[in-house]
Amino acid sequence: MPLLPGERLHNRYHIVGLLARGAYGAVYRAWDATDRSDVVIKEYLDPSIEIQKRFRAEARRLAALSHPRIPRVIDHFALENGQYLVSEYVDGVDLQSLLDQYGPLPSDLIVPWLQAATVPLAYLHGQKRLHLNIKPANILLTPEGDIYLVDTGLPGLGVRPNATGYGSPEQQAQLDVGPTADVYSLGATLYALLTGVVPPNPLS
Repeated sequence: MPLLPGERLHNRYHIVGLLARGAYGAVYRAWDATDRSDVVIKEYLDPSIEIQKRFRAEARRLAALSHPRIPRVIDHFALENGQYLVSEYVDGVDLQSLLDQYGPLPSDLIVPWLQAATVPLAYLHGQKRLHLNIKPANILLTPEGDIYLVDTGLPGLGVRPNATGYGSPEQQAQLDVGPTADVYSLGATLYALLTGVVPPNPLS
């Protein structure tokens, strides 16, 4: 069962609401009572000792990233039922929400947005990291017009979300992946934003 609004996590984070659910856990918006700021908490539900070790190592690698268009990881911890990754909350609207509200979007908006998304993506690749979860819902537009890449995957845990229509063929086939997997997902995102249709599954 997902955490409910008002619940307190790790004696510090007050759950505000559920942002998303997936096969591996959930993502929440929360209030950090210590730093007095909004945060996002990614929950990974696997309590095994081996996964805890790998999660800590992966969280440290994510915390070492520093780019103005990637939300900063500020905390990570394990509880009895799973692992949690805490990052800064960025106020904005994701491109999937815009697509749902307005339908196919004009290319003169989409192209600059996705060009801006390639900047933090290039940074990740330069750090030998992959995103592995690029789709309209994970590209955020702020009120100031800035573009953020959010909700990176956890490749160090073997987590490959490969969202239907956006995951590369190698992701869906559970093969080795590289930067081209993210490029494929960015292209699939462009297709969806232009047409309003989720791209066809490349393995179907």
